[in-house]
Amino acid sequence: MDRRELRRVFLIAALLPAAWLLAACAPRPRTELLVVVDSDLEVPDPLSRLTLSVRFGARELGPFTEVVDPSRREARALPISLAITDRTVGAGTLAITATASNRDGDVVAQTAEVAFVPGEGRALCLRLDLDCVGIVCPDAETCARGECVPEAVPADALLPVDASSIDSLDCLSSSHTEGAAP
Repeated sequence: MDRRELRRVFLIAALLPAAWLLAACAPRPRTELLVVVDSDLEVPDPLSRLTLSVRFGARELGPFTEVVDPSRREARALPISLAITDRTVGAGTLAITATASNRDGDVVAQTAEVAFVPGEGRALCLRLDLDCVGIVCPDAETCARGECVPEAVPADALLPVDASSIDSLDCLSSSHTEGAAP
């Protein structure tokens, strides 16, 4: 090996760790899930509180409870949303349950099991339907539009979402079984 080739090998060997370090520090695309919960139930009765719980394996985030009764000072308007990132819970399947309740107890709930789409932002719409009040579904199913449907939501049913499309999500015209209408 001549002097020139030796210099080239040495230079490559010296720059390789720096290249690995730069690659490791490069920002990775954000992986997140925007959960949007809406309802066609009358506020404040039968709907005065909305609770959202997120289960990841044995770990539970929440419950997050929002008051939607307009007579209360702390009330929030529907839809209610929650952003979850893979940095918060890690990769894997999430079980997300939205529950509508009032002073008499729970009125209706909907559950979805979803996984993050790596490197993408996606939206999951959960609808708490009047048509689902009183309907009890078998295990691994949930009520949507008055019918029992699978809780498992495939990635292609989650709408790609970014900052420019958040305000145009319409969860009342669709549910997690159909994807969100843009």
